Amino acid sequence: MLKIKLNEKSQLNLGSSPRVNDNYRQFDQHLWISDYIYHFSEHWSGLLGYRWLTTYPDDFGQQHWLDQGIIFNHKLRVNESKVISFKHRAMIEERFMNNIDVYSTRFRYLLSARMPLTKSQKLSLLSFNELFINLNETETGPEQGVDRNRFFFGLDYMFNKNMNLEAGYQLETVNLLDNRYRLEHLLVTNLVFNISL
Repeated sequence: MLKIKLNEKSQLNLGSSPRVNDNYRQFDQHLWISDYIYHFSEHWSGLLGYRWLTTYPDDFGQQHWLDQGIIFNHKLRVNESKVISFKHRAMIEERFMNNIDVYSTRFRYLLSARMPLTKSQKLSLLSFNELFINLNETETGPEQGVDRNRFFFGLDYMFNKNMNLEAGYQLETVNLLDNRYRLEHLLVTNLVFNISL
């Protein structure tokens, strides 16, 4: 993920997310991310984005997503040296998929928390939960209702002000057709670069 600070009020996030399946045997998906974020105040921000997902093998093939969202940040002071930073993000996605007659609209809500473990704040605990809900029904694609839920727990290490690494465990519950679901146990790593123009 590349986070580009455009000015005091806005930033651009560009990301590439390759995904592999069990035991790294096969390339599964690739997601390209581009989000423009505008900071209205210290706590509130707006988001507009475009995402492009390719699935291998070709279940849905190509998906193109348009995103709109709002972000709320706040902090909770535990004691003089410990502060937990919270982020709430609510998004609406319009997902255009090949072989689907209409686009699928999905709501996402994320709650994340970060707490530094060291005085230098280089190492932090990081956790989040994100719920996905399909808002409309499609004949051959996503069904209306809860789509999936992601729970993540891990560590964030800041090498310097321009680069940090997030790594941890993610449990993802995916709802399938006919009231079935699948549990996915995932190792997630994110390398994040921060630059200013």
